Amino acid sequence: MPALTVHPIGNYNGSDLGGRPNTLVKACPSMMTDALRLIKSKCSLDEFNVCFEATHHGPYLETPAFFLEIGSDERHWKRDDAAEPQASVLRDVPDSNGYPVLIGLGGGHYAPRFTELALSRKVNFGHMLPNYQTEGRSDEEIATMIRNAAECSGTKVAFLHRKSMNGPSAARLTSLAESVGCEVIKSDCFEPLDGN
Repeated sequence: MPALTVHPIGNYNGSDLGGRPNTLVKACPSMMTDALRLIKSKCSLDEFNVCFEATHHGPYLETPAFFLEIGSDERHWKRDDAAEPQASVLRDVPDSNGYPVLIGLGGGHYAPRFTELALSRKVNFGHMLPNYQTEGRSDEEIATMIRNAAECSGTKVAFLHRKSMNGPSAARLTSLAESVGCEVIKSDCFEPLDGN
């Protein structure tokens, strides 16, 4: 899928693509979310989806970081017209916007619900834990993933993509998030962005 993406870095499990196993890098929620918004406002390429990706891959870094990527294969990587909105964001993204920080729980790799919320509400996303990372994992493992995501995002607030899972799975993730001190909130808790 042609895409211009933004994502936090780190590994919930193994480290096949760099970094350290079971280790997240500190996120930059405000800068990362504003980068997504700026890319969306600057991109005039209709075939490219502008979106978050869930937390994935290394490298391991000691400083807060995030990735801007052009997806999804070599044909797209070489396109200057796709690189321009990404590069311009690096000069224009503000350090901070003062919006509340959330971690995202659930959904798929391309995080459409978290992207939608970031583009419409005054929120910032840090780490995102997609459904595929929690499949087959124990409660203790998932609680550790949620705790690490929250700590490395500097928040104790989580947003659950409820429609991406069945009721028992949503209840389980909510309970595990609460067990590590996170409040799980709904999208209507946040002010709309100007013009929305």
